Amino acid sequence: MDVKKTIDIRGKSVQERQQTAKIESMTLRPGEVIEIIADDERMPAVTPKMAQAIGTIEAINVEKKEDGLYHGYFRRIELLSLPDVEQDETVEIARVDGGAHIMTEARELGLTPGLRVVLRKKTVSHVHSGPLILKVGGEEILMPRGIAEKIWVGAGRLLDMEGCEKGVITSLKDLNKEMKEGFRELGLREGVDVHIKGHDT
Repeated sequence: MDVKKTIDIRGKSVQERQQTAKIESMTLRPGEVIEIIADDERMPAVTPKMAQAIGTIEAINVEKKEDGLYHGYFRRIELLSLPDVEQDETVEIARVDGGAHIMTEARELGLTPGLRVVLRKKTVSHVHSGPLILKVGGEEILMPRGIAEKIWVGAGRLLDMEGCEKGVITSLKDLNKEMKEGFRELGLREGVDVHIKGHDT
């Protein structure tokens, strides 16, 4: 096995081990192998959970060698967000990022690390990758995609609207308190008419 990097986590707490392994694994390219040396006899049993908790590596195997230490081998994996997955592709959830609201919703839906899911349908309304140019009242706002994904217009998201479309803001519930207050100062609140000028590139 071609090991790209070896790290020794003896004497570290569980949290320190995971943090060290995550940081070191992020320096590798997808497919490269990292060897983790530990003196904990629980290593064979906890290795899969450790890899799952770290989220950037997958466990290959663990060996107890002549030195009396446990040598765990892990492969760096490439993480994709769900929008990057191809239609009908089966993938395993590595981790769920986001605030408390997103994490709670994901847990309620059963979307937890380790779950295998199939993306059945992928709808793309536009191919623009930049922020959204939005007209509210007489002012134009440049809005990041990440925020536009959390604002609902009718039954759809603001991000999914095309240039020249008009709509009414129906929900800002996914935004945090500071964002809501900031947008209210700009006149962007529930019930307000908006006009999409386009998607910046």
